[in-house]
Amino acid sequence: MRSIICIGCLPLLFILLILTTCEFNTGLGLMKSSISGEVIFMNPSAKADYVDAVRVVAVVNFPPEGLGDVIFSNSVDISKDRATYSISAPLAEYTAIAAIWKRKGQEWNYSNILGLYGLDWANPFDVNLVSVKLTEDHPVAENIDVQADWSRTALDGIISGTITFVGEWPEDTEYLGVFAFSQVPDLQNYLGLLLTLRGYDIAVPKFRETYEY
Repeated sequence: MRSIICIGCLPLLFILLILTTCEFNTGLGLMKSSISGEVIFMNPSAKADYVDAVRVVAVVNFPPEGLGDVIFSNSVDISKDRATYSISAPLAEYTAIAAIWKRKGQEWNYSNILGLYGLDWANPFDVNLVSVKLTEDHPVAENIDVQADWSRTALDGIISGTITFVGEWPEDTEYLGVFAFSQVPDLQNYLGLLLTLRGYDIAVPKFRETYEY
């Protein structure tokens, strides 16, 4: 697969810094309001051996503005083609429902998206987020099914090289990252950035002349 390498990419850096530092909020216990449905796993032969678990997340704001914007289900059964999930969630409008996966021996990385509610993997780059609204009159949302594509776990390739920085570093530099995309990214489309992202390094040191990634 051809990859597009991008250095910097501030919008994606912001998203990943939030998504890779989130801690679990698995709902608020025995609430009367909830979101439930099935995770429908596609391309089972492409499931990587290092997949440890899958959860479903409900996001109030996309991209999330903080840890309070994300609520998680418990881990779902990944041994079958379909798995049920349920999230106890407060009344609100959730702009995105997504299935995410975890690699064995690593922490959860919430940018590892397997699928989104409303996303058809037959046409993955023509997608609009479908929101789910919980209200006093309609506190339960059922049949919120997510197509999860196991081929998105195929991340066993390696891209390496050397970045040579030319000129003076801006004094107010905070973060720098290197990203590999499956196609040329639209930096104004946060969802497209995550769906086309195939690998990244967000620990690039500042104020260096070169960096090997």
